[in-house]
Amino acid sequence: MRPNRFACLVFALAAAVSASGVAAPAHADDMRVTVDQATVLRLPAPAAGVIVGNPSIAGVAVQSDRIVSITGRSFGLTNVIVLGHQGQVLYSGDVRVVGVNTNTVTVLRGTSQSRYDCAPRCERALDPGDSPEAWSEAATAVQGKAGLGRQP
Repeated sequence: MRPNRFACLVFALAAAVSASGVAAPAHADDMRVTVDQATVLRLPAPAAGVIVGNPSIAGVAVQSDRIVSITGRSFGLTNVIVLGHQGQVLYSGDVRVVGVNTNTVTVLRGTSQSRYDCAPRCERALDPGDSPEAWSEAATAVQGKAGLGRQP
């Protein structure tokens, strides 16, 4: 039996896109991004616009006409759509923002939570679900450190 030409073309296009590291315009390229981290999305053609389902979960910044960075802002699931100049979909996929799972400890006290990164020793790290007090303490510590570097 002779292979279908259309099927061969689709397979060749998918292989070329996969080999080039460019995301295909389909949900097959859904991505996971760690909160407070970024990843790069390379596009097959110049982008004209970007749509983010929920910008509080993931932020998108256009670095050039073919490179977009996606940053995890808070835990959850959203989608990103990148459109070309002719209105064609260059990328469409879900973005799941997850927490760091390795070397971390979460301490729960009643309804408040605190996260610690423990590599090589445990140090306070903030998560979007942490209590307002934890964020306030961290802001005070950062401001105190910033003040130490100032000349009298």
